[in-house]
Amino acid sequence: MPEKGKERRDHERFDVPCTVCLLSRSGQAIATVETINISDGGALMSAREEVNVSVGDRITIEVTVPEKGDPDRSHTLSCPATVIRKVDAAAPYDTLVAVAFPEPLDPSIKSLLTGSDG
Repeated sequence: MPEKGKERRDHERFDVPCTVCLLSRSGQAIATVETINISDGGALMSAREEVNVSVGDRITIEVTVPEKGDPDRSHTLSCPATVIRKVDAAAPYDTLVAVAFPEPLDPSIKSLLTGSDG
């Protein structure tokens, strides 16, 4: 049994606030949400409105990441994902959506998210 309070996740999480567009498999916009945290394994996002996804849905997320040192410039990164959890009316948010990535993040994407070189 894991120790109480011990982190059980396989990947380090980064608390990086980014705007994310959730897209259906056909490329239609589902919702715009904000990341709470993101890791090589997936992301936890929040919305102030209902998000029309279900657990098991395969979607694409487009993450807009501000450039370090120049908030007027940004990069948009696209990544396939599967919805693994959805919680409606989760105070202080209206909806929480968790997704899993099929593969770890590309090092260049991780660099943008964390502001590090690797």
